[in-house]
Amino acid sequence: MKLCGWLLWAVLAACAGVGAAQNAPLTDSDRQHAMQLFDEQKFAEALPLFERLAAERPKDAVVMERLGFAILAGAAGLKDREAETRERRRARTVLLQAKALGDNSNLLQVLIEGLPKDGSVSPFSANKEVESVMREAEAAFGRGDMKEALDGYLRAFALDPHLYEAALFAGDACYKMHRNESACEWYERATQVNADRETAYRYWGDALMTAGDNAQARSKFIEAVVAEPYQRKSWMGVEQWAGRNKLSLSFPKITPPHSVSPPQTGADGNTRIDVNLDPAILGDKAADEDGRSAWFIYPLNRATRPAGLFAKEFPGEKQYRHSLKEEAESLRMVADQVGKKKIAKLDPGLAMLVKIDDEGILEAYVLIGAADQGISQDYAAYRAGNRQKLRRYLDEYVVPRLP
Repeated sequence: MKLCGWLLWAVLAACAGVGAAQNAPLTDSDRQHAMQLFDEQKFAEALPLFERLAAERPKDAVVMERLGFAILAGAAGLKDREAETRERRRARTVLLQAKALGDNSNLLQVLIEGLPKDGSVSPFSANKEVESVMREAEAAFGRGDMKEALDGYLRAFALDPHLYEAALFAGDACYKMHRNESACEWYERATQVNADRETAYRYWGDALMTAGDNAQARSKFIEAVVAEPYQRKSWMGVEQWAGRNKLSLSFPKITPPHSVSPPQTGADGNTRIDVNLDPAILGDKAADEDGRSAWFIYPLNRATRPAGLFAKEFPGEKQYRHSLKEEAESLRMVADQVGKKKIAKLDPGLAMLVKIDDEGILEAYVLIGAADQGISQDYAAYRAGNRQKLRRYLDEYVVPRLP
């Protein structure tokens, strides 16, 4: 199910639970009716049923998930911020119960990640008029009044053409009204406001897929990953696209057998770097024949880089970290070494490394396919000047093409 942008920002709270003790036990038909109401976006009608179903069937993970969602959607118009915060916390508790029951859906994960433990809500704008208009539009969206919601989002965008959420949510409202072409136009406008946020690309892909344009949908889902590859939700679009087309994502397997521990400064002031070698490769004749012996260059280069080099490369950073430059440089030295030997039956991982390096997208591979906490800090700077290389890596190596 497509998660609407208004839920990501959660202007939401909920009605109080409806007591089930005074009613006859609900049947499977009642459960089916609740699910139908939910699928039709009639959250206010569905909420009382889900409250009762949760009370009677507390181990039903799907019921708990949809109850949490309905709580969020049920009171978008609440003006009492304390009540809103309280109910957002309640929704989070219900969603965590669903997770504990084994629910691991993308919807559940995104909802939980978007709900702070304290239930707080971030404002859309520091401009009081824009904030008020957005809240009113969100309330209309929560009631299912898409026309009023769209009017509100358009007003907010007219007041502040740099408000990403106004354009994004206008697209959502159009999408709910089955106006796919208009939805795509507003999603595109949101990406023009901020090209480095994933949501509009992903929703744009959803709209294109609904319209039957799988090829263009694929390109938008790839853009979502390019925008924010370290967010779980950024990958939801390409994963669902692949699943619906009976395809699977694939990732190049380039795994250095040797590693390097982070530098540590001892009591004597000297810096120590430990190199961890895989004994299975050392002295192995087969490793010489298929090129794997060249992997020794990888930890050697990382361990012997001059101590002051990082400070020169990143003058604004006081503490060393594993960087894109260090990793790509070390991998490239391995690729250069095996490339010179012209080995007939090169190890598949090394063959892939050489190919990716020859195509000029080694850094893109490292950032998306092999980044750690240190390397990921270099992503924004690289993306700013190399967006096309990131697209190419995903397009040619990760996201399969339609047959």
